[in-house]
Amino acid sequence: MNITKESTGKLTAHLIVEVREEDYQEKVNKVLKDYQRKANMPGFRPGKVPFGMVRKMYGTAVMADEINKMVSEELTAFIRENEIKMLGYPIPNDEKTGNIDWSNQNSFNLYFDIGYAPEFDLNLSNVSNLSYYKIKVSPEQVDEEIKRLAGQHGTMEKAEKSEETDWVSGAIAQIDESGVVQEDAINTETYVYPASLQTEEGKAVFIGLEEEDSIEFDLRETFADNKTIARLLKVTEKEAEKINGKFRFTAKDISRMVPAELNETFFKKVFPDLEEASEEKFRELIASGMERNFASESDKKFLQDAVDAIMQHHIFEIPEDFLKRWMLESNRGEVTQEEIDKDFPNLSRSLKWDLVKQKIAKQFDIKVTKEDIRNYVSAYITGRFGSMGDADDNKVDEIVNNILSKNEDAERIESDIFNSRLLHVLKENLNTEIKETTVDEFIAMAAAGHDHEHDHDHVHGPDCDHPDHNH
Repeated sequence: MNITKESTGKLTAHLIVEVREEDYQEKVNKVLKDYQRKANMPGFRPGKVPFGMVRKMYGTAVMADEINKMVSEELTAFIRENEIKMLGYPIPNDEKTGNIDWSNQNSFNLYFDIGYAPEFDLNLSNVSNLSYYKIKVSPEQVDEEIKRLAGQHGTMEKAEKSEETDWVSGAIAQIDESGVVQEDAINTETYVYPASLQTEEGKAVFIGLEEEDSIEFDLRETFADNKTIARLLKVTEKEAEKINGKFRFTAKDISRMVPAELNETFFKKVFPDLEEASEEKFRELIASGMERNFASESDKKFLQDAVDAIMQHHIFEIPEDFLKRWMLESNRGEVTQEEIDKDFPNLSRSLKWDLVKQKIAKQFDIKVTKEDIRNYVSAYITGRFGSMGDADDNKVDEIVNNILSKNEDAERIESDIFNSRLLHVLKENLNTEIKETTVDEFIAMAAAGHDHEHDHDHVHGPDCDHPDHNH
């Protein structure tokens, strides 16, 4: 079997596979003889069916199957040995190959189209004017967080009259126009948290109630969505879609969360290892914790801005027509040519970034091993169990094995680790200015850049696997 390469453009070529009878005949005969040994046909003893009859019945199908297997293996070996950097995988060119008469032909010239990965130099030194935004929280935001935590660590007490942030438990029943609860009407125990209602009118219905107070209201005017109604009436969302009309609610119990006092006991509930239990130190820890949480958002924006800047300095072509054909072939029956054409600008940009990213990974030796992935998951699980005082090694290993047995989860974790290391490299090697900003300013900037976010999961890059290349 002989394979030659013929250029068809700057980034495309034909691979021409010359298949002769001597290339496949031995393998075909071996398969047919195995068929003969196993054949069980009327008029013949098992294994004694004439070889000529077996060849006549199965020869053409076996020949086609064996040729396709051999071509696939030989193409993969040729690409590897010649270090051809491709995008996608070879696509059969039926027009150049022509119609194949498997019954009468014994020699074939099979044509495949390939697309090359473009050659370009990586240069990060030209990328400049990047900003990394360090988000600083305001005293007012710290106040809000402390208020939230005080509520979280507070105590529930009985209240006489309901307010917006109280929990009001009671009985709810569907009533007719006369205010009567019919025998088959909805009638159940439930609770309402007025602050969660979407309209001020809805909240007002449940504010100012005392025990045994009854109110009547229109269900749809008070509760805005089927999910809330389903929870309220203890029905499914499907059933909730059909429910409307008047309801009566009778308050039975009103509970109020009384926030924790700002004292040493509260401070140490939030930070058990706190040594200096002062309000000043507590506020300082709250602020730094909030800013650490915002750091992940700063990282996302920096990566988005860095990708934009890097791509502006790395302009190169890719074999677009070939890639469109490859995507159509790879997703046969799942996408149309129109859908590919419409989304191709995004796919093209994403693919180009992947090619640049591979260069960055190679230059800065960014790798993720199976051991890295396992250690990452194990550390996470141990941390979770450790907080509960139950970090059993066997249990941790069992959970890690279960998580990594799912390819989708393992690939996502590998991507997270890689992106974390990539982010570190970009922070260290790009000309970047650290700028302080407020939460509101950062949110406005992030919203403005939302339309430019990039999804990096897309078509395979140059190192993709090569599936069967069947004609």
